[in-house]
Amino acid sequence: MPNLKNSLSKMTLVKNLAGFVEKARQAIVRSNDSLSQSFVDTLTFKAKLENSSTRFESEFLMVGGALESLHSNSEHLKQESSTMLELSQSEQNPVKRIDNSLQPHLQFIGSSADSVKELVTTLENSSQSIGSTLAFEPQLEQTFSQLTYIRTLFAVEAAPLEQTDKVMFTSLVEEIHRLQTDVTGIFKDNFEALKKHRSKIDQISQSLKQQASSQLKVLDESTRELENSLRSQTEILEQNIATSSRLNTYGDEISNCIGNAIISLQTQDIVSQKLGHIYETSDETRERFEQAETTKNKAQKTEHLRFIENASMVIVNQIESIKDELRSADQSVDKSMRDIISSIKSMDSESQGSSSNRLVNEGESARGKSLIRVFEKADQTVSNIEKFLKEAFRTIEPIRSQTDSASSTIMTLSAQLHLIGLNAEIHAARIGGNTALETLSAKTSEISVETRDLCHSISSQLDTLSAVLIENVDQLETIQRQASQAHETISSELPLEKENLEEQNDLYAHAQVGAKQVTETLRSLTQNQSERLEFEETMLEALDGMQENQRKISSLAKKAADRLKAKADVPMIMSSLLSRYTMRSEKEVHLKTLGQDAHPAESDFETGGFEEFEDFSLDRHTYPASTETSSSQKAKDLGDNVDLF
Repeated sequence: MPNLKNSLSKMTLVKNLAGFVEKARQAIVRSNDSLSQSFVDTLTFKAKLENSSTRFESEFLMVGGALESLHSNSEHLKQESSTMLELSQSEQNPVKRIDNSLQPHLQFIGSSADSVKELVTTLENSSQSIGSTLAFEPQLEQTFSQLTYIRTLFAVEAAPLEQTDKVMFTSLVEEIHRLQTDVTGIFKDNFEALKKHRSKIDQISQSLKQQASSQLKVLDESTRELENSLRSQTEILEQNIATSSRLNTYGDEISNCIGNAIISLQTQDIVSQKLGHIYETSDETRERFEQAETTKNKAQKTEHLRFIENASMVIVNQIESIKDELRSADQSVDKSMRDIISSIKSMDSESQGSSSNRLVNEGESARGKSLIRVFEKADQTVSNIEKFLKEAFRTIEPIRSQTDSASSTIMTLSAQLHLIGLNAEIHAARIGGNTALETLSAKTSEISVETRDLCHSISSQLDTLSAVLIENVDQLETIQRQASQAHETISSELPLEKENLEEQNDLYAHAQVGAKQVTETLRSLTQNQSERLEFEETMLEALDGMQENQRKISSLAKKAADRLKAKADVPMIMSSLLSRYTMRSEKEVHLKTLGQDAHPAESDFETGGFEEFEDFSLDRHTYPASTETSSSQKAKDLGDNVDLF
């Protein structure tokens, strides 16, 4: 089929034909016989044929374009259906992907809840340990209260001593007073801090209990929602697999029908090529007529007239061949169109089926959204775990540090008090003979030992508490780090999973839209069918007129040649015309017209290798050039489906 540019050129030619006809009329009018008038009529019929051929050709292009659009939609539908099938059956199925992505996060929510519960147990034990430590407070107060009494007695007993010994015991009394004051203040502060720590640990334990309970609740709800969504989506996918498979089958049927229709439309390429040859032959007959009019040589005049006689009959028979091809192509196109309509109706019925076979409805969309909600809930839960554990870490870490400091301070005070007791005994022994001082020194030493034992017990418990708190801090850091990583992973996966699920929900909807577009394209195509047939009738009428005129020319030329009674070698005269054809069917018509049954040899063009018709594109291609002088231009105008020639 000529390209659109050639069609526009023909339309321009039609507009200029009126002037050309007038010029030709002036050139031929010198002859007043019927033959010259017939050649004038030939130009008129050629103009009409050019016009109808151009319009008919544009209609064929329109039909071809519509079929190409129909084929494109069909192929798109097949591709979407195939994608749905492949996606539904692969591990990349969005539903399976979400399930696979969610499982580790849900497992973390559950495992971290168990870890939090274990942490709660250790914190409760730590609270009990602090309670045991606080129980030492009354004993320490009772022990240290004796130092006040001891200090007073030391002052009384040292009063009558000599100044040197008196200074020694006075210094000892002041040291006892200083230590008593320090111990009382430090122990009071540390026991108050322990009470606050215990309160904070109790609060954290209670909060962690609630957090663990909340996590387990989220885990239970998310798991149940996920199972429901997966079950619903699986049912939907199974339905879509069956529907997509059927749509794929319809798409194959439509493609085959379109292929047959477009192959038939390639007839217009053949028709255009043959019309071009007819125009060339008609122009040559007119030139031969002018030469016959001017030459005085009887033999040459006879040759010209015999050429006109036989060439006109060749044109008559070539036109008959064109009409047969047009009718055959029309029948093939109509049949393909009916087959396409049948397949489209089946596909349209499939796409308009019951709501149970459709993916995108409110219930199914809600199921898809529920999967995303589970994902978002998991993300929020993990984020809350991370924030809560950070806060717990900030609370427990100072408690651990302060506990270490208190344990160190208590052991230092214990050592100082024990040293004071030893000094008291030494001073009493140096003075000698003072039973009261010896008794007081022994009592001081006894109090120091008792205090040392109490401080050791307190320090041991605080060390144990510190070790437990270190483990708690490590646990909190570990869980918090895992929560942070899980939160980061979910936050990065959530947009992608949303997109994948939305793409899955949209995919079948697009396929349905594609089916509707195909249906609308077909309706438009069938509505233009009557207009196409009308243009075809116009072209057939022009061909009939041209055919009848060529018969008349052939008859008149024969009579004129017969009157000359000169011999002419018709095969030799017509050989130049035979070499002009590029299609086997044209050569066969030519030879049969001349009464020759032998089949002509294949031209270089027909044996030069053709591009296979692998798609339904109506684009033009350039084929291998023939050895004849005009073959390259003819090949350029020739259509894709040369196998039909």
